[in-house]
Amino acid sequence: MRSPEDMKIIEIDITNACIHNCSNCTRMCGHHKSTYFMQWETYKRAVDSLEGFQGGIGVMGGEPTLHPEFERFVQYINTKYEEPKKENYFIQPTANFMRDRKLEERNLTYSYWEKNGIGQRIKGPILFSSVASNYHKYYELIQDVFRYQGVNDHIIPCYHQPVLISRKDMGISDEEWYPLRDACWVQNKWSASITPKGCFFCEIAGALDMLFDGPGGWPIEKDWWKRKPEDFGDQLHWCELCGIALNTKSRNANEGIDDVSPTLYEKLQEIGSGKLKKKTVHIYTKEDLPTNINDNKKFEYHENNMNRLNEQNNIIYPSGFSAIYISNENDSFEEIEQCIQANEKQTDKFLVFVQDDLLQILKEKYDSVSQKIMILPKEKRFGINLNKAHKILGEESYNLLLTVGSRLAEDFTEKLKKYVINPGTFHYLKNGNDLDMQCDWIKFTKKDDFFVLYTSRSYALRNAGYDGISYCNSIEKFAGLWEERKKIIFNNKMLEGQKLVNELEYNPEYKYVIYGTGTYGQKAYEGITRIGGKIAFFCDSNKEKQGKQMFDIPVYAPDKMKEQRTDYDKVVIAALAYRDIREEILKCGLTDEDIVAPIF
Repeated sequence: MRSPEDMKIIEIDITNACIHNCSNCTRMCGHHKSTYFMQWETYKRAVDSLEGFQGGIGVMGGEPTLHPEFERFVQYINTKYEEPKKENYFIQPTANFMRDRKLEERNLTYSYWEKNGIGQRIKGPILFSSVASNYHKYYELIQDVFRYQGVNDHIIPCYHQPVLISRKDMGISDEEWYPLRDACWVQNKWSASITPKGCFFCEIAGALDMLFDGPGGWPIEKDWWKRKPEDFGDQLHWCELCGIALNTKSRNANEGIDDVSPTLYEKLQEIGSGKLKKKTVHIYTKEDLPTNINDNKKFEYHENNMNRLNEQNNIIYPSGFSAIYISNENDSFEEIEQCIQANEKQTDKFLVFVQDDLLQILKEKYDSVSQKIMILPKEKRFGINLNKAHKILGEESYNLLLTVGSRLAEDFTEKLKKYVINPGTFHYLKNGNDLDMQCDWIKFTKKDDFFVLYTSRSYALRNAGYDGISYCNSIEKFAGLWEERKKIIFNNKMLEGQKLVNELEYNPEYKYVIYGTGTYGQKAYEGITRIGGKIAFFCDSNKEKQGKQMFDIPVYAPDKMKEQRTDYDKVVIAALAYRDIREEILKCGLTDEDIVAPIF
């Protein structure tokens, strides 16, 4: 067993509310008679108690975004963390959300020494979410604050090992049990937790205590997480009601059925389990135990973490786009008509604000024949028109602010709906010859034309309020409401997405050094040798691996990269601690052009 101090993550379980009904949920969602939401003061004490902890602080459920104070909770944890998040890959639109999640995770992972060698951690706030509708609601905040996100929408099958299994029901003797318990993969690989009832050495122990109304955990106080295994005491009795340490067969989470041993079945009857009432429980006996240890799928939650979110999950993509056009005094009736006709097919609604002399004629032409085009009187101040538009369109709309000469490509919105777009950003493009101002999706016909993409639910506009927006007398003043890092040029380069450092296919003409001898090192070896490439040597900072061989290829210390620079062309980073390894490679006199950093 491990002390919580040695864990990568400690969870704060803020609710058991969830949109799913998964098989063998580690939080036993569906069995509780009532839903709990952690109170504000308890949450504050939980976050404060983890001051000094060098790993991740997880915000967990159930589905944590369902908590009515989720926004307040996230803002608080962000103020408490000593190093506010500087990099944010999700200010830019992304056409591959999980790939960019992996990229951000890689760049925020750092190495540290643990008992068994070098480990990897991400420091700071971490979110575990099933990507419900509230995830999209809080998208801007989530990307601003959380360093890592364990997202899993459960659309692609994953396997959950039975939790509610008593080892005594399985005939496991004390002599067999204690070594199994102390080697439990959840306690040794996953996390301790804080629930509304206190702190626990293991997250499942905390969940069992909540389900069966146990005595609670340790007080939520400073340094509770420094307790050692010899201090776990009475909390170990929860292990008797948990089957994770046993060799059991996992079930597809989407079946919605819990595997429960007879002793636990009786306890669930006593508490009035919701899943028992729905008859979604299978009584698990010794006969259900796999005869072959290879039948155990407990580690196969997903063979590839990139599969935890279906890229077709519509929740995170824009549902539609609305256009806003605010006329200038010099815009003629013909130009306005051309603007409407050129762009209306790309939008769900088209709000046209025009001066009095054109208002009636345009209303007569469009209001009676189109449900999407609205002709509205233009107010003198630019921002007042925007406030009116926001009231009509609502916060869910992605707004396209156009000028009279703006021309969206015929497939503009069809293409853009394939991108996950941060609702807190201000994307803009203006007419110009600069390469940065070129986008194949938008054309301009007049000198002063511009294009803006934004939503009214961005924190920039929420913080400005109705008055702050009203006082904007120009597009420049409006743009000034956003912080600079969230103002993005809407150009071809942006639409290409994030780039990895020299992310190229392996080249058979190159000779490589592979930095990393674990699973990723093996994958790099397979990828390079598959296409006939050559490997000069492996590198690893673990001294126990140096001087040995992997696939009959020597493993050296990192300084060998400098000594034998003429013997290879590229270095492949094949480990999670990308940031630390990159710095080490650069110290050897190499550049980013010499690095290949694939996403595995």
